[in-house]
Amino acid sequence: MNITGATKASYTTPPATLADSGSLFAVIVSNSVGSVTSNNATLTVQ
Repeated sequence: MNITGATKASYTTPPATLADSGSLFAVIVSNSVGSVTSNNATLTVQ
């Protein structure tokens, strides 16, 4: 699912809860030449 408005050079997540642990995040970087998607990063909340 895309994060609405997450189009800047950095993004700060809202406070995470234990229920968020295991969520996957990826970044899509694009310009006039094309785009590339990162590998998934897994969020771990302790």
